Amino acid sequence: MMEINQYIDNTWLPGGDYTADEYKALKDAVMAEHKLAIDNNATPEELKEIEAKIPMRGIMIDDYHELNLDTKAGTKYYYKKLKEAQEEKEKNGTSGSDAMDQLLDDLEQGNHSCDDHATWDEFEGIGETEQKLMDRQIQRILTEAKEQTEKKRGYVPGEMSSLIKIDQIVKQKFDWRGYVRRFTGTSTKVFTKKLQRKENRRFPAFPGLKIKMRQHILLAIDTSGSVSDSELKEFMNEIHHIYKTGVDITIIQCDTKINSIEPYKGKNDLNIVGRGGTEFDPVLEYYDANIRKYTSLVYFTDGECYTRIKPKGKILWVLSERSSMNTELPGKVIKLEL
Repeated sequence: MMEINQYIDNTWLPGGDYTADEYKALKDAVMAEHKLAIDNNATPEELKEIEAKIPMRGIMIDDYHELNLDTKAGTKYYYKKLKEAQEEKEKNGTSGSDAMDQLLDDLEQGNHSCDDHATWDEFEGIGETEQKLMDRQIQRILTEAKEQTEKKRGYVPGEMSSLIKIDQIVKQKFDWRGYVRRFTGTSTKVFTKKLQRKENRRFPAFPGLKIKMRQHILLAIDTSGSVSDSELKEFMNEIHHIYKTGVDITIIQCDTKINSIEPYKGKNDLNIVGRGGTEFDPVLEYYDANIRKYTSLVYFTDGECYTRIKPKGKILWVLSERSSMNTELPGKVIKLEL
């Protein structure tokens, strides 16, 4: 758990609102009340009610600073370090914080260990019929788990990074050139182009100038775990067609938090960062804070989330072909279908 909990925000962990010292103080107070209740011949029900005042608390790496543990180093690393600390404690009688002493005591009693798969031997020699039945049951459980979690909103940020590449650009599923024409707004770049064939009226010795407006669109990509690689490739194909209209593009990636903000220059691959839960609010808040920089926001997603934020500027939600229509999103919503 020490390894897993490092990837989860403390606010989502049992007892994560307490520091190690706060939790110890609460626990000591409850235990003192418990002892007093025993001295006063409290009933088992009353004792259980007192014990319930101690909340569950996850194992936090920061609680064991004496061990100087590396972060996100793997379960085997932590098990080894804890065993070394336990042996040092037995050898020299050293003691650290109450949290560390409790953890080492639990380890000694076998409450925390690495799975050695010793029970696997129990499955050797089972019959073919039993094996097939077990395989079907396992497959059913996995299928149900996949269906239940595939499109669930999550709250945990991901830290996975993978390169998504499209081998061939195919026909676009939306009229992006028409969209760009309709959504020309105030957030545009102004640039001038020299015209050799037209003389400058104010300065005859210089070429003429043509003033053009260039749009800057913010493209958001939902990189949560519910969005598959095929959906990401679908999004990238549409993004390439947007780029071909001649607009400036900034891509912002987000799962439960913004993972990257970078300009898009027409490449067929993109390093995707995230794969955690889903939150739309971080992108919408960024868009509102930088409203003058962008003509509009186009949000590519599977639509499996909601938001109460109503952006100040234009927004288009683009749902993948395999997604369900989400009409509760603020702004215009389309689904990619040929």
